[in-house]
Amino acid sequence: MCMRFKDDSKPRSHYAKCPLTEVVCQLRFPVILNIDKELPASFQELIRADYPEYASNIERQQQVDFVATPAGVITQPAIQQENMNHCFTSEDGKWRVNLTSSFLALSTSTYDTWEDFRDRLWLPVTALTQCYNPAYYTRVGLRYVDVYDRVRLGLQGTPWRDLLHEQILGMAAVPDNENDIQTINQYTEIKLDEYDAMMRIITNFGATPENPAQPLQDVFIVDTDTYSLRRFPIGKEGVEGCLDFMHDNSTNFGRWMVTQKLFDAMEPEEIAEEDAS
Repeated sequence: MCMRFKDDSKPRSHYAKCPLTEVVCQLRFPVILNIDKELPASFQELIRADYPEYASNIERQQQVDFVATPAGVITQPAIQQENMNHCFTSEDGKWRVNLTSSFLALSTSTYDTWEDFRDRLWLPVTALTQCYNPAYYTRVGLRYVDVYDRVRLGLQGTPWRDLLHEQILGMAAVPDNENDIQTINQYTEIKLDEYDAMMRIITNFGATPENPAQPLQDVFIVDTDTYSLRRFPIGKEGVEGCLDFMHDNSTNFGRWMVTQKLFDAMEPEEIAEEDAS
């Protein structure tokens, strides 16, 4: 069952002025030391036809432990962790697979439909299973980053409260308050009704790479990350239902949070069922 954020008046659509800038699916698993020990040559061979470009970098993370004592909760010194991040990219640079000792991720900047994205996911998932056989997934996540640019949408000067739901805007929805707000950063987590899933929503003003000098207030960013910390069996069958559920909720939320004015400005074209299958 999908969550309450749903607006049937706005059908599932392609957008000529699509705000979506990145989609990422990340699957975490218990650490596999062999991925750091040697180059993932066998993994590359299984996906190289679709992802011929290779690069790597060191991913640094700080882990902070909290310990309960009679005097209260204290923090232990941060532990610096380093992991090799192997990056495999499509020839056009628009699709990317990332592999580390603890996660596999697929991302794209040219999202078309969920069905296409999901079908592309199974190639690196199958390669991961064949080469490393993880025990199970410890986290399944699906993230959408939308960048609403009033200039690009032809809506310059239109108040954000006429474009986005007031619960998304927070203080920026208050009449005559928008121009006085220099920054806004909201963080919300919503519990969903299946798969022990959570939806994490981060919103803020921002600039676009194409026009960094543009006023921040002209661009509103909505970063939606739906995830579950439940253990899932490895393979397509183990996570497909969960990912479909996450997509449905993310799509419903995306349609709910925009007004009809903004929806129309994105120039939607309804996706027929036969196109989605």
